[in-house]
Amino acid sequence: MNKEILHRKLKNLGIFLIIGIVYFIWIKLTGLAIPCMTRKITGLKCSGCGATTMAVCFAKLDFKGAFEANQFLFCSIPFLIFEIVFVNMREIYEKKNPMWNKVLLIIYLAMFIAFGVLRNFI
Repeated sequence: MNKEILHRKLKNLGIFLIIGIVYFIWIKLTGLAIPCMTRKITGLKCSGCGATTMAVCFAKLDFKGAFEANQFLFCSIPFLIFEIVFVNMREIYEKKNPMWNKVLLIIYLAMFIAFGVLRNFI
C-alpha cells in the first residue's frame, strides 16, 4: 500500500467535502447555484441537469425530491460510489483497471448519454 497516495486521496476528499459544504451553504443563503450552460443556451436538459438540486434534496433527506431532480443519477449512486472506491483502492494498491470495469464504465457512459437525450422527449 502506498501511504503517500492514501494521504493525498484523504486530503483531496476533505477538500472536496469542504467545498461541497460551502457550496451548499451558499445555495441555502443566496438561492444562487451554478446554472447548466446547455440548458441556458439550448433550453434542453443535459444528463446532469438537476444534480445540484438532487444533492441539496439529499442533504435535507428529501429522497423523493432527489429522485425527481435527476432519476438516472439517483438510481446510479450505488454504482458511482462503487467506482469511486474501486478506482481509489486500485490506485492505492497500484493495480491496473481490469477490462470488466472498463466495459462497465462504457456501458454507464452510454446510458448516461441516452438518458440526456431521452429526458427531453419523454
